[in-house]
Amino acid sequence: MTATNCTTTLVSLPADGPLRTLVGDIATAALRSATAEPGDRTDVVRYERLCSQLESHAWRAAAGGAPCVVSDDTPDGPGLPVAVHDMADPIGSALTDRVSHHAARVVRRWLDEQNVVVALTVPFAPGGSGFHSTDRHPPGRESAPDVAAPWRAPDGVEGRRAVEARFRAQVAAAVGPHATGQQSVSPSGVHNRVLTEVLRQYVAGHPDRRVDVPIAYRDGSAAADPFPLRCLRPADGLPSRVDVTLHLALLSIRHTEMDARIDGAWLRNAEVSRPRPAAQTDEFVYAASLEQLAALTDHGRRTALLHLYQTGLDCAVVGFYRAVTVHLLRHPGSVAVVPMFAATSQSGGPDETVFYEGEPWAAEGLR
Repeated sequence: MTATNCTTTLVSLPADGPLRTLVGDIATAALRSATAEPGDRTDVVRYERLCSQLESHAWRAAAGGAPCVVSDDTPDGPGLPVAVHDMADPIGSALTDRVSHHAARVVRRWLDEQNVVVALTVPFAPGGSGFHSTDRHPPGRESAPDVAAPWRAPDGVEGRRAVEARFRAQVAAAVGPHATGQQSVSPSGVHNRVLTEVLRQYVAGHPDRRVDVPIAYRDGSAAADPFPLRCLRPADGLPSRVDVTLHLALLSIRHTEMDARIDGAWLRNAEVSRPRPAAQTDEFVYAASLEQLAALTDHGRRTALLHLYQTGLDCAVVGFYRAVTVHLLRHPGSVAVVPMFAATSQSGGPDETVFYEGEPWAAEGLR
């Protein structure tokens, strides 16, 4: 995949009645989705649909001459892609706090004029243009990279096996002898067992031969931290002695059939499954997991064995195992993770669900 930049186009719109109603509905849907029961995507879908309506309206207005400014910056942190002078953002910092200083000054002026400001993230825009005003249609959407050559599955391979073959081919190309360091890997829609097993295969290597692979998701977001591959010397089997052994679900309240088998959950589902770009969820899981692994092993001074009952949220799986890899690079031998995969679901109680062990994630140094 060709490396590209993103810009943010900020559009000023008159705060008429229908637009204020749309913005209010977006804020309500965002707040409700943040407090929804785990697995309830009703308000998430509603939020995304309403944001799409707002973006379409802003694009049409910009094309018709509405005031807009363009910046290479993208808003940092969680928050709505819209600002109104008399509305506080219910899910994050104000838009003026998430854009550059120069852009914020323009946004504040527009808000003082009682206008609505919409932030449009423009993928594939040519970067390096800094911050400037424009009275034309925001640039960038026509400059996408050339379409990649289509990938074709081997003869007779289809369904999940084809998805696995494609993901494996992506990873192999990203770490191969002809890799450029810019070839990203997309885990979106890949089964959690496939993600875990393929990454486990290609993480084996030596720290001196480490390859950092960019991670890009189907929604257009890209993880801030690459995935280190070809960098760990795998341990032979599990440790014979450890200081702590835990059976954990990756996320809470995702599959209740695990409850009879686990000691707890590694992460709270309510904090992970929120309406945001997949890369932000990946980064949240990575940062939280890295911190918890350090605490669990006392920064490598004791050893831990985790049996991890996994769920199918691809960005959470990638974020967790990136953290495991980085932790093992810092503290070899201090943790071993045994992935636990559920077999095809069966009717009945939790005792009828079969789990099986995957290949352990462990590096030399376990005692």
